[in-house]
Amino acid sequence: MSYSRKAYESSLKAHKKLIATKLLDGIEKLYENRASERRWVWELLQNAKDVAKERVRVQIILRSDSVEFQHNGSPFLIDNVTYLIEQVSTKDRASELGEALETTGKFGTGFMTTHLLSKKVEVQGVLEDRDTEPPVYKRFTLKLDRDAATPDEMTAKVDESYKVFEALDDEALCPKLEGYEPHQDFDTSFKYSLDRKGRRIAKVGISDLHNALSYALIFLPKIDSVSVIDEVEGNSATYSIALERTTGADIRLSTIQLKTETETSLLEIASVTNHKRTLTIAVPLQEEGGCISVQSFYDKTPRLFCDFPLIGSEQFSFPVVFNSPLFNPSEPRDTVLLDDLGDEKRQFNKALFEECLELYERLLDHASQQWKEAHRLAHCGLPERVDTQWYKASIQKPLRRKILETPIVDTHTGKRIPLAQARIPYHRSASQVVGLWKLAITLHADALPTEDHVLGWYEIVDTDWEKDFDVKLRYTLTDLVQDIASEHSLAQLAQRLEKSEAETVEWLNQVIAFMESDRSTSTRKLLNTYPIIPNQYGNFQILSKLSQDEGIPEEIKYVLKILDEDWKQQLGHRGICCPFPKRLDINKASRTIDEKIRKDRHGELRKAVYYLVSCRPDADALGQPAFAHRSQIWQFAKDLDSAVPEPRTLSTWTVELWTECDSWLLQTLVGDLVAIGALQRLQVNLQKSSEDEAAAWLSDFIAFLTRHPNWKLINYPTLKKDGVLVPLSFKAKDFARFNSPACFMLAHLVEADDRRLKAGFRPVASMRFT
Repeated sequence: MSYSRKAYESSLKAHKKLIATKLLDGIEKLYENRASERRWVWELLQNAKDVAKERVRVQIILRSDSVEFQHNGSPFLIDNVTYLIEQVSTKDRASELGEALETTGKFGTGFMTTHLLSKKVEVQGVLEDRDTEPPVYKRFTLKLDRDAATPDEMTAKVDESYKVFEALDDEALCPKLEGYEPHQDFDTSFKYSLDRKGRRIAKVGISDLHNALSYALIFLPKIDSVSVIDEVEGNSATYSIALERTTGADIRLSTIQLKTETETSLLEIASVTNHKRTLTIAVPLQEEGGCISVQSFYDKTPRLFCDFPLIGSEQFSFPVVFNSPLFNPSEPRDTVLLDDLGDEKRQFNKALFEECLELYERLLDHASQQWKEAHRLAHCGLPERVDTQWYKASIQKPLRRKILETPIVDTHTGKRIPLAQARIPYHRSASQVVGLWKLAITLHADALPTEDHVLGWYEIVDTDWEKDFDVKLRYTLTDLVQDIASEHSLAQLAQRLEKSEAETVEWLNQVIAFMESDRSTSTRKLLNTYPIIPNQYGNFQILSKLSQDEGIPEEIKYVLKILDEDWKQQLGHRGICCPFPKRLDINKASRTIDEKIRKDRHGELRKAVYYLVSCRPDADALGQPAFAHRSQIWQFAKDLDSAVPEPRTLSTWTVELWTECDSWLLQTLVGDLVAIGALQRLQVNLQKSSEDEAAAWLSDFIAFLTRHPNWKLINYPTLKKDGVLVPLSFKAKDFARFNSPACFMLAHLVEADDRRLKAGFRPVASMRFT
């Protein structure tokens, strides 16, 4: 044997070992990435697309023991069969743009993922021999068996697969096909035998097909339709493009039809493609009643496509589905290489993303003018596994700047405004956001999104928006409280809310209740920082300056105000439900009034006492012994001074409320009588018809005083030598006609006064009681 022959055989042996080792390693790696279970169907679909003449139809049949992938693409060539046996890609990566648009890849490492279904595959197809004229067509069956543990075992199985060519040489086994027309029937088939694990993986792949196939049909016009026939469940589904039309700004609207045995449903997808057809972005739509709305992405739909979905890119934060056949994907084909390594592939991918921005701006402008739910195009967070510095500066900030400027926020009042003019409710807990919105909408109906959109915007707007663009977007509970405080009073807030004061108080209670339910903030801290609790004048105060009103009657507050104790300034509005730190009640009010009366220094004390003595308990209480004299005291005061107000009934009271008041008033009334000085003048003051009537009134008054031990006269009147002499002209005879011990006592005192007056003393209109 010549050396050249030996070298050739050695090279062939090395090649076989290399193939065997690659197959073993490739199959072993399949189990390292769980996402590979979803890839098998896409790899087969990709190969079908690569062999389409014009458009290819695909059929997937799931049986209890197998899954079969069929298509009507072009027949196999010799190289196709050889590369399939050796698992070599005919187009690992296109060198020219045209090739990239036509061919994604065929029978390479991607195809190996199909062995997760089964390591044994039966391939049926038609071989086209182009070395003859006309071409010769032959049907063949190729069995691929990758169930090997060593390179030698795998080499033997590869050699066994090569026997397909021996069969093709045998006219009896593989006769020529007369009058064969390619692309008519499902002549190409990949059939995988399934065990229990294989059936599970088959279902995973078919399920994933439903998640993204609609987009693949948009990106790959060569795929005419895909049918899934489940013979186990007895159902089928066929996907195809039913209609395509172009709107303004070169927006293409594609209607995907999903037809089952029982119904036909439609899915609208909008897409924008650059003029070179190297970049396409897409978004799902829904048309109803002549209106088109942007739809949310299904959470299992990949966001990145390299013609076919990059399985694992579902979490890639991007506002649209982005496809480019020029992408350089990661090895497991789960994302696009965009990290900071800086090689040529990554730089190329970054350039594609930057070029994509122009397509997005066109789509967003059209959506803002024509479509509902346009806010769904604003999701643009920071993806994982990217060059963060580059992505923020070159992709995220331009995207967000465009979103800020474009009217895509639908407000509660029906307007559509740019995000820069909007306020997005924010709370640490997403469950509280709608509650905050319901409160804030009364203040900012023109700036807050609709209730249906508020959670969507909550997810979109993160802290970087405000940092990067120096714009206030998030609207927090603190912002709400500050807005309320800026109105200064209940009346002004009611005017701003266009509500009655009662409705405004109810709204404030809702705000306070929301604050108290918010465990992430201190209600008291906010309420002690921002004045939003109205006092009883309606003016806003901080919580620490207010007390809860425990049912103090308005009449008593008025008495306090006369005495310069304006409690309504420090009492919280009665309609406000709030955790007040202090409480004030009728007992505290009574003690405060008593203290003021005892000091007897206030210039308006008589007015305050007059008003208080006009206040009384209700009719039932007036019948009780403790309050039996209330009407008499008021009547005596009213008779002597018409300035005493008319009686009024209190809502709450205490027995001690009038103690100091009565003492001071009766003392003052006696002093007034001393100042009057004579029955004649008393008659005029009381507006009586005769002195006898005046004397009778006086007798009643004195009798009233003597009946109550607390008001017993012990020194009446007190005389003082100084100043102008005030004559006291009551005479003993004025009282002698009345058979009353009190009158005799007063007559005796008057006679004593007569003597003192002659001595040059002056009586003082005051009186002390025990």
